[in-house]
Amino acid sequence: MCECLGPGSQSLVVQGADHARLDAELRQWAPQLRRTMILPGCGHWTRQERPAEVTAALADFASSLDSPRHP
Repeated sequence: MCECLGPGSQSLVVQGADHARLDAELRQWAPQLRRTMILPGCGHWTRQERPAEVTAALADFASSLDSPRHP
């Protein structure tokens, strides 16, 4: 499973956190984590607060994955 995480900087889950350290710790729990991104000024509900940015990031993430091969 490939994973992508993108909370907002104002989310109480990550607010005030050292984002480099958070990224390193997340990779211990999700070794296939491909990327993290923090949306500046956004809260916890990133998909509702910044739908265009989240959609663009998810589309970019999905396009970076290997395409399944069909015989």
